Amino acid sequence: MTKDDLALTKKFLDEHKINILNTRVFKKDDGKFVITVSSISTEKSQKDIAFMDNKFDVNYGEFAPYLEECNMYLKEALKYCANENQEGMIKKYLEHHVDGNIDTHKDSQRFWVKDKGPVVESNLG
Repeated sequence: MTKDDLALTKKFLDEHKINILNTRVFKKDDGKFVITVSSISTEKSQKDIAFMDNKFDVNYGEFAPYLEECNMYLKEALKYCANENQEGMIKKYLEHHVDGNIDTHKDSQRFWVKDKGPVVESNLG
């Protein structure tokens, strides 16, 4: 990957409203760019997207087994939330891990900042 490749990838991500914070990019030998997005769902994956004389694949589902396990434990943690802020934060984590949407993660952080002085810190951000 060159600096130009990274700039092109950033433009592609911006154009397709994909946040860089939970992605990785690879350049294949044939010049195609493959972007992976951390999520459980693969539903939004797309192949052979033409962009500025280049081809991109966007593959959702990276780290899915780990996120599924994390969600299993987060669902268990919901039983022990001390307040609505902690519950809201965990529910947003669960949602974010499924779809990979960074805005959902940001929503989790909005709950977190409202949770003043928790006995146990539970932020994943």
